[in-house]
Amino acid sequence: MPYRDLVTQNTLLQAFAHMGDLDRTKRFFDRGHNKDVISWNIMIKAFGQRGQCLSAREFFQRMPQRSVVSWTTLLAANAAFGHLENAERIFDSMPERDAITCNAMLHTRADRIDLCREFFRHKMTHRDPISWNTLIAVLASAGHFLEARGAFDRMPRTNLGAWNEMISIFSRNSQLQEAIQAFAKMPERDVLSWNSIVQAYALNGHLDEIGGALERMPQWGAASWNSLLQALVEHRQFDLATMLF
Repeated sequence: MPYRDLVTQNTLLQAFAHMGDLDRTKRFFDRGHNKDVISWNIMIKAFGQRGQCLSAREFFQRMPQRSVVSWTTLLAANAAFGHLENAERIFDSMPERDAITCNAMLHTRADRIDLCREFFRHKMTHRDPISWNTLIAVLASAGHFLEARGAFDRMPRTNLGAWNEMISIFSRNSQLQEAIQAFAKMPERDVLSWNSIVQAYALNGHLDEIGGALERMPQWGAASWNSLLQALVEHRQFDLATMLF
């Protein structure tokens, strides 16, 4: 069956691409009699992820038809390797966009808060929870804690990732009570949530609270312990990290 042959071909093509042997991947692609949009997208991604953006663009230009995935894959490759002007042109040329595409562009502006704000407000036509989480993280990493809090408050619907990010923000900004309040309000929690509140206690000198938090924590293992020690070292709490170790 032709359909079955094409599925098998794409499976093998993806396997070659995953191995990183681009020459073999291209030879196999060129031998294929039938190609669909998935076949072309595999090639764009294979070359783009390894920094060969010109080759990725050549495959893109040869495509008989393109999908949103095709555009987004090429855009992400250019952005990842610093070709931001090319990424911008690709974005502006897209006939249609989705949240994934917009998120990729938002990431390209992570080191320029002004551009990040402008894009999110005026050009980000599609937003999903990841979009908001990215904006909050970018603002917080640049020290704009109040603005990050404002973005969190404007979210149409908060999610676990956003709550965890806010606890981390409050912790880094020495706002322990705000971190505790956010933790208490969370509709659900995961291991990262508990790690964050434990780190908040440690970084703000409330050592007596750490034991109680650890006892209430549903899951506590080496990863959580390592996360706590790493946070203390990053914030130059060397004596405390050594004592807990």
